[in-house]
Amino acid sequence: MGIKIIQTVIQKREFPDPRTYLGKGKFFYAKDISNSLKVDIIITVSDLKPSQHTELKKKFKKEVLDRSEVILNIFEKHATSREGKLEVELAKLTYALPRLKGSEKGMSRVAGGIGTRGLGEQKLELDRRKISKNISALKNELEEINKQRILNRKKREKSEIPLISIVGYTNAGKSSLLKKMTNKDVLIENKLFSTLDTKSSELLLPGGRKIIISDTVGFINRLPHELMKSFRSTLEAARYSDLLIIVVDISDKKNESKLKTVFSTLDDIGAGDNPFILVYNKIDLVSDETIQRLQKKNDGAVFICAKNGFNIDSLFDKINECISNNEQIYEINFDIKNMALFMKMRSYVNIISEKYLDGRVKIKFISSLRVYNELANAIPEV
Repeated sequence: MGIKIIQTVIQKREFPDPRTYLGKGKFFYAKDISNSLKVDIIITVSDLKPSQHTELKKKFKKEVLDRSEVILNIFEKHATSREGKLEVELAKLTYALPRLKGSEKGMSRVAGGIGTRGLGEQKLELDRRKISKNISALKNELEEINKQRILNRKKREKSEIPLISIVGYTNAGKSSLLKKMTNKDVLIENKLFSTLDTKSSELLLPGGRKIIISDTVGFINRLPHELMKSFRSTLEAARYSDLLIIVVDISDKKNESKLKTVFSTLDDIGAGDNPFILVYNKIDLVSDETIQRLQKKNDGAVFICAKNGFNIDSLFDKINECISNNEQIYEINFDIKNMALFMKMRSYVNIISEKYLDGRVKIKFISSLRVYNELANAIPEV
């Protein structure tokens, strides 16, 4: 957010104070520090109840942001697509509605009388209606976008082009990996949530099979519920994927707990049972001993450096292997004059070998039964 942290205050207690979040003594201690250091904003590491939020703003006499507001502000900075901006706006309004309060002046009852409502109450009710109306409009617009996404997904499923989603904790190196895999320009920043909108690209794997690969918003521990509901499109990319690439920053000392958060988030969005490849990134920043320890612990994981492209070929091989698990090996033999018919479906199969002899072609490949049957129908002599 571009905010400089001046001081951190920690209170250890079993539960936050239901009224003021901080206990009485710790609150006065924090207030004295904030006044003496002339800070502008108070930020809480947890989400606040609407009543706690109001009380802290009143007592501190400064702007107060909680965890959800910080995340929403960062999301707002990085939303570029129409859908991403709508989702951010929906999440902000959903968050704001229960926290809507009139100002001290706005809530004045001076103009109110017996059996009437004060001007402040009337304004508050109008504000609530306006926000509720805007929320409904945003949901309707996002629903129309979602209908188009469902149609696109059905077309993709019919074509049997596999969808691969790159997921992981925020700042694990997902965008760097997408850039290296596709050789396309992708925004890469050493910041949380630098990717917010889902980015998808077509990619030909070694062997010629076509896939669609998507980068997704980084997960975070205790992702606020409003965001989970609002960012449906980004999360659905993972839910409906044929394969997940889970990227872990191997140099992060908290990578094990963050990996648990990723698995927990995948469970929450209905993607917990999807096949996945575990990819440890940034291996240039750790010792060989660390890599060896994790290799023993996670059989089948791939260890890479997305920044310089080290071992990306092994990841491609692993993707091909995973996609082919539910497919079979076929071999077809046809006249070379029918090559154009085969090439129309070339991107739906994974070529193992090609042989050319006496004007004929023999191709061994991996594909689903449906794709093989379509090839057989397209090339009469197969």
